[in-house]
Amino acid sequence: MVAPLRVPLGLAVLMAERLRADLGMPAGPVVGATTGYAIGVADAALGVAGRLTRSAVAAGRKPAGLATGTGQAVLRQPAVVRASAPVRRLGSAASDRMQATVARGRSVATAARADALVVLRTESASGLSWVRGEVLPAVIDDLVTDPQVRELAAEQAHGVLTDAAHEVRQRSSSADARIEAGARRLFGTGRPQSAP
Repeated sequence: MVAPLRVPLGLAVLMAERLRADLGMPAGPVVGATTGYAIGVADAALGVAGRLTRSAVAAGRKPAGLATGTGQAVLRQPAVVRASAPVRRLGSAASDRMQATVARGRSVATAARADALVVLRTESASGLSWVRGEVLPAVIDDLVTDPQVRELAAEQAHGVLTDAAHEVRQRSSSADARIEAGARRLFGTGRPQSAP
């Protein structure tokens, strides 16, 4: 299933791949570490935002007195705790989290690239189908019924026939001259007499 929000990211990844190939740069990972980290953080933020939204909607359905408890429950969400953990814990835990975020970002970029390819192929196929079914018949009908196109075709046909007739005349005249010259040599007659 194509995730529509990831398609622009996938298109950006495809463009970057194309630029690297055009510039003769070696193919590397789908995205670099910094970009992967940024994508991973954004994806995690979207996930947290979705959970927070669902929690807020659920809280809106409950009596107003439970809103405070819901807010505290939201703050205890594993994603919120995970997002704030690197700030509280420095050192190797932060490094591990960063590497996981980079891996997550690269995974998202790879999935986005695949989604973009699916969308591009689908849209390309439907676009070509539309051109074949709707556009080409209309263009052909316009060309067939246009008097200027008919006139142009007639002029081109006349020109081709005139050129062919001229070529035939030249070749037959040349062949006739050769045959006549051969006959004169064979029968020993001289040059043809010109009429006075």
